[in-house]
Amino acid sequence: MEFQKRFVFPFSLQCIWKKVYNRGSVGDVGTVHASAKLMESNNLPTDPMKDINATKVFLDKFTDALVVAAALEFFGMDSVDATPTRHNFNLEEHADSLTYVETVIGQLVDEFALPAEEDISGVSGELKCPKCQKKYNIMEALRNHLKNEHKAGDEDQDTHDAVFAHSCSLLTMCLICHDFTDARQAGDGERIIRLMKYMLLYFRSSGKTKYSLQVLRQLAQVKCLLTPREAHHVIHNRFVNTKGRPDTNVELDRACEASNLVFKTHARSLHGQVTQKAINRVSRSCQAVDKILRHVDKDCKRKIAASKRGGRDATQDVLKLVGALTHDRVFRLSADGRYHKSFPGFTRGYVVHIKDHAGFHKWMASTLKDLSRKNVFRQQREQWRY
Repeated sequence: MEFQKRFVFPFSLQCIWKKVYNRGSVGDVGTVHASAKLMESNNLPTDPMKDINATKVFLDKFTDALVVAAALEFFGMDSVDATPTRHNFNLEEHADSLTYVETVIGQLVDEFALPAEEDISGVSGELKCPKCQKKYNIMEALRNHLKNEHKAGDEDQDTHDAVFAHSCSLLTMCLICHDFTDARQAGDGERIIRLMKYMLLYFRSSGKTKYSLQVLRQLAQVKCLLTPREAHHVIHNRFVNTKGRPDTNVELDRACEASNLVFKTHARSLHGQVTQKAINRVSRSCQAVDKILRHVDKDCKRKIAASKRGGRDATQDVLKLVGALTHDRVFRLSADGRYHKSFPGFTRGYVVHIKDHAGFHKWMASTLKDLSRKNVFRQQREQWRY
């Protein structure tokens, strides 16, 4: 459970970076590295695990810019101040404004964020050279092929729009990460379980076998290995809200770490005179004492430094990136065979492409069989019964 709650999101960022991050793509508008340079996110690491907070700050702005750029293309707008020319509100078609919003947002997501079934099939997820149609398994090999085998003046022999596919794939991945963060803050365990199914594909296609195993194990526990009561406990009893405000839920283990910090702070008052009796006294009283101190600070109107610094307003950064994305029409499908130099032959199914679907299904079946045979939860229940 610790893996699911705290490591799925960082490792999903690592999988995204492996697929779509390239420091040589600074000249390709709409790529991760080029967008980071445009928004002056100079602290963005090449490995998101080195600075998850900086990665998350950038990803929030990047997601907002992608959503706005896709919406401008969907509604036929040249800028955020323009008037929509497509998908306008129609009283005969839409009963009210709420129905209209739900309808058009669903259409926008279907068009740009959700790939079609053929886009994630075993064939369309392959990487192909846009000039000679030669197939490759990794992006770096395709880049070297274009550099060594084809000259810059060669005529394109493909009409596939790799820029549009790259932008839609980025939008899909960013929305999944944003939805995962929102589900954690809202304490929505059922939504996290649904998102875990997407994470399984990302991990497997990125070669993260251990992470794939852990995700599949979590899904198997909830769906079949645990009793309905235990599964409900695993889904819904994983967050706690200590502030009493919406979207401020935290994982139980993080709340436990905060309690441990309070205990360590009070334990320092022992000044090395540590005895079992003193430790027991501090462990029983530290939470109550800390609560009293917080109430005193509140009554005295004492300002306490925030645990997290407030970032600057990201509106200008987002609008700057939206302008660049709109100018290059990255969300407008073209038949010119355009592609990013750092991501040639990119397809919408590449990020979740699993080369051997039969092997993937066989692995899932054998893993589930092993988990059912080694079901420690069933063994524990049998021990408790006797």
